Amino acid sequence: MKYPLEFKKEVCENAQKLNIKSAALMYGLNSDTVGRWVRKYKVSGINGLTAVRRVIKKKKLSLDTINKIKEYRSLHPDATLKDVRSYFGLNCSLVLLSKKTSGIKRNERKTTIRGDLILSTRKVYEIKFRHEVSSLHEFSMCSCAGKTDFTGFTQTKNSRNICLFIKLALSTLKTDKKKHFRILTRLKYIKLAEFDTIVRSAYNTDLIVCEDLKYARKSGLYCSHKIKSTSDIIYDSYRHYFSQAATSGVLKNAVVTPLINIDRFKATAKYEIIKYSFPAETKTALFEALKDIKKDGDSAVLEFDYEKAEREYEKAYSALMSSEIKDPEFQLELLMKRAELLYNTENYQSALMLFRDCVVLSKIITSYENLGSAYFHIGMIYNIFHNRKGALKYMLNSKRALVNGEEDLSKALYYRTLIKSDLIKKNYEAAEKNAENYTHYAKRNCAAEFIGNSLSQYGLIYYQKKEYKRSAIWYGKAMRYNIENNNIFDVCENIQGLINIYALGILKNYNKLKILLAELRYYSRKAGMVHISYESDYRMGVYYYNRSEYAAAVKLLYSSLQGNKLYSPEYFYISNLYFLGRTYYALGELNKAIRCMNRLSISAQKVNNLDYVLYSNRIACKIYYDKESYKRSAKKAKEVFALAIKLSEFYIAGEAKKILAMIADKRLKHLKACTYYNKALEYYNIFIQETGTDISQEINFIKNMISQKIPSQ
Repeated sequence: MKYPLEFKKEVCENAQKLNIKSAALMYGLNSDTVGRWVRKYKVSGINGLTAVRRVIKKKKLSLDTINKIKEYRSLHPDATLKDVRSYFGLNCSLVLLSKKTSGIKRNERKTTIRGDLILSTRKVYEIKFRHEVSSLHEFSMCSCAGKTDFTGFTQTKNSRNICLFIKLALSTLKTDKKKHFRILTRLKYIKLAEFDTIVRSAYNTDLIVCEDLKYARKSGLYCSHKIKSTSDIIYDSYRHYFSQAATSGVLKNAVVTPLINIDRFKATAKYEIIKYSFPAETKTALFEALKDIKKDGDSAVLEFDYEKAEREYEKAYSALMSSEIKDPEFQLELLMKRAELLYNTENYQSALMLFRDCVVLSKIITSYENLGSAYFHIGMIYNIFHNRKGALKYMLNSKRALVNGEEDLSKALYYRTLIKSDLIKKNYEAAEKNAENYTHYAKRNCAAEFIGNSLSQYGLIYYQKKEYKRSAIWYGKAMRYNIENNNIFDVCENIQGLINIYALGILKNYNKLKILLAELRYYSRKAGMVHISYESDYRMGVYYYNRSEYAAAVKLLYSSLQGNKLYSPEYFYISNLYFLGRTYYALGELNKAIRCMNRLSISAQKVNNLDYVLYSNRIACKIYYDKESYKRSAKKAKEVFALAIKLSEFYIAGEAKKILAMIADKRLKHLKACTYYNKALEYYNIFIQETGTDISQEINFIKNMISQKIPSQ
């Protein structure tokens, strides 16, 4: 199957962020395929993923050559096509050679023939305690095609039990006792005397030991190694049902593989297979076990143990897939749980892949609520990554999926989507009306999670409308409700909103601010979102910086820097660098300040954040001037001026011209200085006209400097 380049690139990028096996599982690909793509992508980028297909030109073979080849192959039946091509010195493809000589019959000796059975064994688990060892071994009887036909378990692996297992398997699989067939195995320690007594006395069969025998068992309920966690689930549930089945009666539904307890049999007993063989794990039993595992994941979420919850959901989903149980509703439920958990813990790339799978599965089973919810979360992820067009596209898909919903939950989800769509469009009046409907249907559905989220929307709407006091009131209401109902993620969002309002200087209860920062640190750690605690330290550092408490500010800003680089969005890291550099500058530590600003400029350029490029160069320009490095300061001032004009930052543009004028004064170039001062005055006046801000101190300074220059000319 040919995959598009963009799809291969997306798989490779996610494989590098997570790991190859996780990416393969998410996209339903073979891990070897993903690994091969990643290696090519690392070496050659997206060009390495282009499928290069060799053009093989067919070469004509003369009739005389073909006859010679046929004669050669009849005399050398073991010769391969490569040997033939090399012997005759031909320059043609092996496919052409095979077609031209396909009529030749080769006398090949087959390792297996139809009707043969393959016996294999492996250790399920081994527990060692002091001098005691408790083990469980699995025996499997497979067909030549690799299908597992019969499975048995025993705590003692010896020749007698193996022979007994063979007899029990044959009693189920082979109805014609007179027909001859073979059993192939690599096991060397089967005693022929015991085999004759137990097996051959009842069935016409031979035991053949082949050291080079290769097993080709198809993955089934007891033999899947592709997903590490699957075997643990299967064997744990197997041990549970193995101990219960003897007293619980016969389990219903089709058995995946006939399975028996060999230790309950005696070699001399007859017809005991009817009494003691039982399906230790049917599809029903396994399905119930998977539901229990999912409940463990739900309980872990309630206990805020999100790592355990993710493990449990992954185990249940992996086991469900490997056991081939056809239950798309349960599969979708597990996928949605995992995706929402990853979204709430801000693992957006992994969540995005899972939500896309949820979309496909929701369409198959026509689950409109899950379809709308999956589209909504995809739109939110696009919005987080500042892809406004993509966000609106998926929000529209979410609205279409939910618009005809009759239940209260569907309507609540519909109005939640409308709110986010309105906020992206900055249509605040419509968002406010939709928030009322969202709250109404959330209360009718009695869903505490959605009620708390609907209350939080008011705080967000009023914050974006710049009605900060109303926003603070609603954030406070939502925070109290969410704390009472353990909506931890919404609690963190509410506290962050309140802290942002304090940072703007609207609210000035500093004791309350300290309490909020402490609460944010507590709830963020409880939610397993480490980055929020670093962000709270960053906000606390900004708070102390604004109060001119620079010693406290530099301590918090420095401690939060590395955490924000590792765990937080890029914006927090570059903002953290900016305030740390400004704090060092305020403390007079110019060398540390200039290092911060240089790092900030590089980081901001990587993410194309021109605002912070401008701010970093502005502070660097001032630092070089204070250090009397006028050449560097002048160079930075020119860069600052060009970028400030591009971003319409006229105050900073005037400031850059003022610094250039001061440098010209230092160099005794008074005419040039006067020109720069006039330009600075011009941009300051534009700034006053646009904003109405009072900068009379800067204006008076420049006018004074110009008046001093005119007589000297």
